[in-house]
Amino acid sequence: MKKQPQHLMWFIWEFVQPKSAWYIGILLFTLTFSILTCASSYAMKLLIDVVEQSSRAAISHEIFWPCLVFMGTYVGISLTLRCRNICARHFYPAVQKAMTTRLHQLLQKKEFHYFQVHLTGSIANRVIGLTRSAIELLDLLVNTWFIFSLVVMYLIFLFQCSPWFSLAYCLWLLVFIPVTLWCASYANDFSKGYAESQMTLAGYLVDSINNIYFVKLFGQYFHEQQRIDIASTDTFDRNVDLKDYLIRLRLVIDFFVLAILAINLVLLVYLYQYGLVTVGDFAFVITTTLDISWYLWEYFGEQFFRFIQEYGHAVQGFQLFKNPMYYQDVPNAKPLEVPHGLIEFKQMTYYYNESNKLFDAFNCQIRPGEKVGLVGYSGSGKTTLFHLLLRFLPIKSGEILIDGQRLSQVSLASVRENVSMIPQDTTLFHRSIRDNICYGNTGASDKDVIAAAKQAHAHDFIMQLPQGYDTIVGERGGKLSGGQCQRVAIARAFLKNAPILLLDEATSSLDTVTERAIYESLQKLIQGRTTVVIAHRLSTIKSMDKIIVLDAGQIVEQGSHHYLIRKGGYYANMWKHQTDQDILDDTVKETGA
Repeated sequence: MKKQPQHLMWFIWEFVQPKSAWYIGILLFTLTFSILTCASSYAMKLLIDVVEQSSRAAISHEIFWPCLVFMGTYVGISLTLRCRNICARHFYPAVQKAMTTRLHQLLQKKEFHYFQVHLTGSIANRVIGLTRSAIELLDLLVNTWFIFSLVVMYLIFLFQCSPWFSLAYCLWLLVFIPVTLWCASYANDFSKGYAESQMTLAGYLVDSINNIYFVKLFGQYFHEQQRIDIASTDTFDRNVDLKDYLIRLRLVIDFFVLAILAINLVLLVYLYQYGLVTVGDFAFVITTTLDISWYLWEYFGEQFFRFIQEYGHAVQGFQLFKNPMYYQDVPNAKPLEVPHGLIEFKQMTYYYNESNKLFDAFNCQIRPGEKVGLVGYSGSGKTTLFHLLLRFLPIKSGEILIDGQRLSQVSLASVRENVSMIPQDTTLFHRSIRDNICYGNTGASDKDVIAAAKQAHAHDFIMQLPQGYDTIVGERGGKLSGGQCQRVAIARAFLKNAPILLLDEATSSLDTVTERAIYESLQKLIQGRTTVVIAHRLSTIKSMDKIIVLDAGQIVEQGSHHYLIRKGGYYANMWKHQTDQDILDDTVKETGA
């Protein structure tokens, strides 16, 4: 199993390495660009010296080679930049694509509980922000390399004019760089706080938009606006604090730039008086001083702080993937094979916290092809048991087996390929009805999709929609009714045709007429496969081979409906209360009529 990098830059390097030749090309062409930039300025210095020292009669002959060198440097600069663009064209898009794909893959391996406790918008913002910031960091590293190589080359050329200029610059850099870096360390703290507040705000916005129906339903516009306003104010304050600090830091940089300009001007005047520098040297030193000052000001005043900001954003996103991925397959995991459908829970223990164990040494066996009803009051562990079987949650000890194969030793994908589940709260993708049904079997033909929809009694309502099977259902299926969403989910299960079927209140959102029609379809669906049904309406599971009654994660009763009724225990009490309530409801309806 490949170990996950624990540092951001090593994580980014994983995506750079396959395309490292292109990145090296970018760095080499950047170095060439730095050399040619310095050479062009020095060629200008030689050109000025020739003009100043040559006679008018001989100038046309003596100026030829300096002009050729000067023009050649600019041709070289143009060719170098185009070659660097070609390398960048092959490098950055490839890294961005690989990183986006890999991040989504890692995100899918996060434990299901993670998505239940974190805001969707915050997660999405972290993923997008990490990819964008990683590309920005790689580009800013190239700019850093350019500034470094440019300064070194300028110092070499300045040494040709006079060692005093190189010495002055070296002493200046020895003071300037440490002071700037020390100040920048505080800017990094501001940047991280700002990045964190941005992600929180994005999470709040997505959360509010996703639940806009309930915002309108309860008329809580002001409450939501207040919540967003508080988060926006925090983001605004952190942004202002960061900007204020950067303004103060840029004033420090301005002071250093003016200082080196003044030092070089004094040196030039002094050395020119004694004939130690030429007019060309004078022009070259002034131009070089302005170039270095400008590049350093731009780098430490803009790019360096962009680097800090992007690094802060990237670190925030990287925290999402730095934590362990709980559901990675063991090495050489084999696919699950389900010839029969025997399900076993052996001494299984699971808990949210150690002081409150939901399942403690839990044992249960469901025979191949058996139809089992799972009942119990809310919080008894019914849905959690489904999630454990599907490996959405990690068991603490014990084993879950299907046909004698430990689920911890087989591939996760194969477990879910062999199990179909229709949840109580069905949400659909913001895609067409056909795409949503095909999610159970992406290679299915249109004929198979229609057949599955007919079995789920969904075909008729689908054909009444404007685009039929091509109708977009809206985010989370918002354009369909609850019953229609449920029927699409049932059609998806028909199409998947897995040997094990889990139903979690699959008909809870349906009206009585539709429920009866679906019930007939489900009877066909469950034939020949192991089926476990969670039900609060006990009348829907009367015909099950076995009914298991759960209470606080423990099996308190199990047997057929008639056996449990005769026993007069927990299940019989639930049945009595429910049938009494049904009679009361019918009486109320008749009285109202």
